Amino acid sequence: MQSKLREAERREKEAETAGKDANQWQTKASNYQKEEITIQGRLMNAERSEAQATERKRVRDQQLADRRSASDRAALEARLSNTEISLSQVFRSAPEPKPEKLRVLILGASSEGDLRVGREQKRIRAAVQSALHRDLIELDVRPAATTKDLLDGIRASAHMLCTSRVIATMT
Repeated sequence: MQSKLREAERREKEAETAGKDANQWQTKASNYQKEEITIQGRLMNAERSEAQATERKRVRDQQLADRRSASDRAALEARLSNTEISLSQVFRSAPEPKPEKLRVLILGASSEGDLRVGREQKRIRAAVQSALHRDLIELDVRPAATTKDLLDGIRASAHMLCTSRVIATMT
């Protein structure tokens, strides 16, 4: 019985020691849990701080880009204004262009004679006479036209055009 009693006391001491060990481990676990909560709080604060810093940088960059854009826009508007002023001065000093006549070459030809060339010419002349700027239209009518008449008419028009442009640049 004494041996059983000693055995029970020994087991009781072991249980007590195990209880103390369990209590120590429980204390360590709760300390680790507190430390984990503290570290998580720091991590959240660091993440929040980093997000705020990133947002401040983004806002700063946006403001800088806005300022640059406004500066570029102002420079462009200034250049545009200077160009407009320069063009305005050039246009004021440039002489008025001389109106050139519109040369109309009317060729009429019919191998069978069924075209009413005379009637068409009269209608064209009547339309030109009723036009607002009729004095700027020159009609060159060639009835019974040949290929030579066509080439002569084109050559004469080209010569007149070149001559008028040379005279215009000289004045």
